[in-house]
Amino acid sequence: MISQEIIAKIKNLEIETRRRLRSFLIGMKDSREKGYGLEFDQLREYQFGDDVRFIDWKSSARADKFLVKQYRDDRSRTINILVDISGSSFFGSGNQIKYDALCQLAITLAFVAYYARDAVGLVLFSDTIELIIPPRIGLKHIHLIMEKLLTHKPQSTGTNSNVALEYLAKSHNASIAFFLSDCIDQGFEKLLKIVAQKHDLMVIRCLDHYEQKIPEIGFLSVKDIETGQTMLLDTRNQYKNSLASFMQERFIEQEKMIRQHGADVLTVITQGPFIDDVVKFLYKRKL
Repeated sequence: MISQEIIAKIKNLEIETRRRLRSFLIGMKDSREKGYGLEFDQLREYQFGDDVRFIDWKSSARADKFLVKQYRDDRSRTINILVDISGSSFFGSGNQIKYDALCQLAITLAFVAYYARDAVGLVLFSDTIELIIPPRIGLKHIHLIMEKLLTHKPQSTGTNSNVALEYLAKSHNASIAFFLSDCIDQGFEKLLKIVAQKHDLMVIRCLDHYEQKIPEIGFLSVKDIETGQTMLLDTRNQYKNSLASFMQERFIEQEKMIRQHGADVLTVITQGPFIDDVVKFLYKRKL
């Protein structure tokens, strides 16, 4: 049973996501429907947000409930959203942890798929696959994805990007795949290349502001959320510069590696207008 708090959160997130995507969705709708036909799929019960123009009034009168005609776009695609729920995703230096941002990103992408009449699926992973929702269409399915994003409790704090990439590599059908993670991992280059050859792969790297720029506050005790290991960092200016340079070089090299292996990449910062960044990214990619 879903709590009233989660139901309310789903409704609020849906309203906010629709508002943010309004202009993008109008443009996408026009470009996808122009010159293409829609094939009738089935009658189903009306759901909040459905276009009232698709209500079948005769069938609704017979069934004594509102029924809508559901169509399948002849260009219908499959979209897979893979979300990192490892321990590092639950770090945040401000009011929002990275996982909050990852949820918002995943929900935004799910609604883009919904309005494009594409099937969308969800995979949650840590150092193992924790949840799989196979790709389907419909608003009820989007609400299921939102519910799982908001309520799933991670079973592990570890990270292994290869388990998610292996899931895609074994998939029989090509898809548009979004890999949402802070990418604080290594050794996933080989599978990344294999997946990018089969799928249209986009990596959205989500980082906290302090993962790019550590403040100068002297000695700082830090703890690895995933391993529990602690260490002392010296953030004084003469040491901070070398540490900042190392971190910046790592991010640049990782982004370069992702592109070289055939995937596109976007980095978002949790403290910034990251949803706007993603919408611009989708416009540029002509999704």
